[in-house]
Amino acid sequence: MKQIGFARLTLPVVLSSALCLATSAQAAPLQVTADDEDVKLVLSSHLDLARALAQAEPPDALERERLCQLTPAQARQLMQTEGFYAPESIGLDCAAGRLTVKSGRIARLRQVELLADGVDEATLKLWERWLHETTLRTGRAFVRERWTDGKQELLTRVRAHGYPLARWGATEARVQAQDAQVDVSLRLESGPQVRFGPVRVQGLRHHDEARVLAIANLPEEAAGVPVSEAQLVAAQQRLLKSQLFDGALVELDLEQLEGDRAPVVLRLTEAPLQQLGLGLGWSNQVGPRATLEHQHRRFMGRPLRSTLRLALAGERQSLEAELSTHPSRQLRRNLAAARWEREQGEDAPYEQASLRLGQVSETREHDRAYYLEALRSRQGLGQSRASAEALLLHWQPTWRALDSVLLPTEGQLLSLQLAAGGARSRLGEQAREQGGLARVQARWQRWWPLDDGPQLSLRLEAGQVFAPSTLDVPESLRWRPGGDESVRGYRARELGPSSNGQEVGGRVLWTASLEAAWPLER
Repeated sequence: MKQIGFARLTLPVVLSSALCLATSAQAAPLQVTADDEDVKLVLSSHLDLARALAQAEPPDALERERLCQLTPAQARQLMQTEGFYAPESIGLDCAAGRLTVKSGRIARLRQVELLADGVDEATLKLWERWLHETTLRTGRAFVRERWTDGKQELLTRVRAHGYPLARWGATEARVQAQDAQVDVSLRLESGPQVRFGPVRVQGLRHHDEARVLAIANLPEEAAGVPVSEAQLVAAQQRLLKSQLFDGALVELDLEQLEGDRAPVVLRLTEAPLQQLGLGLGWSNQVGPRATLEHQHRRFMGRPLRSTLRLALAGERQSLEAELSTHPSRQLRRNLAAARWEREQGEDAPYEQASLRLGQVSETREHDRAYYLEALRSRQGLGQSRASAEALLLHWQPTWRALDSVLLPTEGQLLSLQLAAGGARSRLGEQAREQGGLARVQARWQRWWPLDDGPQLSLRLEAGQVFAPSTLDVPESLRWRPGGDESVRGYRARELGPSSNGQEVGGRVLWTASLEAAWPLER
């Protein structure tokens, strides 16, 4: 009885195990073998049979047979999206779940014809050149994704250069499957060439419309300039860079198109007229620190921006005030700035005051600063106490060709700092020294993106102060390298020579770095 009972208990277990083995065999994913990796990926991802076998519950025998019958035709259609219109063979072993394909020759573009009504020959020639720069140039493989991307790329470019109403009419691709060649015909319905119309400003409460229009620097309606998306984007960037607005949107109002003139609408969100900021922090260089900043974007009801900053950090204190005009049409600002700073160290207490008067121009491609600066500094104690004064004329140009100003990954930057003037100094009770003073500094940096995400950056920096050796130079004109943007492994402004037992900045600077950076995975 125990043996019979044992047989009754184990028989369902054996049958169940066999059923599980059969089910797991059926649930194996479709094995695709192809001589082209893109074809293999497409077939493995998009075939109905492949997706069904990848599910937790595989199809039954009847459904599996139906999907197998559809697979060769589906494979042919999917291979066409990758440019293979005449595959040499498609073999399917339905029972084993194995698909083997030989793709044959990939179809390539033999002829690309662009047609457009209502434009002159020179414009059509230009568009044909733009089309040749897309993925639809002769000799390239005819892939469905490139077909779509190429048309969109050309259409976007045409719309951005004076034809915002352009759209595709008839587009045709004639495939010669056996010859693996494709002839393409594209008809572009360009619509009228739209020109800049009147400019309308929305959202102003405190600032003058004339000043805003000058900052935007859009073409006047009377000039009859064709619309350019680059000019619209540039106007938007100029408005945001002015720091007068938290938001700026510059766009065409095509619904109000009159003839070939379209109004331009500036939708602005003004930044707060006054702003107060308080910051608390800590760093290993100065310990606890606090900052207070007040900004007024229309000081005394005039187109002036005032900024006042106070910083307290352990033994260091600084106070800075700046008054500047709103940007002009050339993005220039006149400014007056004063700065006072002090460091109360036991060995070499330091104090400096400066006054600047000048002009600043700031654009995406380059910055320019011209100003006259008066400096006065004191450092040290007792007989080693040094004082210095200087009057300098500064020129600081910067040239940029970067993909991003804030976080560049490709491009280069060159900045110069040139200053010349006179200075005088005194050490302890010694006689006062005076003489000419010049300061030169250059910084060049280049970024290269590498494959798979990392980037490489090279930085070169050099500078020198030209002055008599007996003339003490104000500390702010010297160099103390160190920190992430200078010499890594040292704290900011940690490196420098000493004079009379006191740490001072150097008169000559030369640093270089070569770095590779990898982005962190999210």
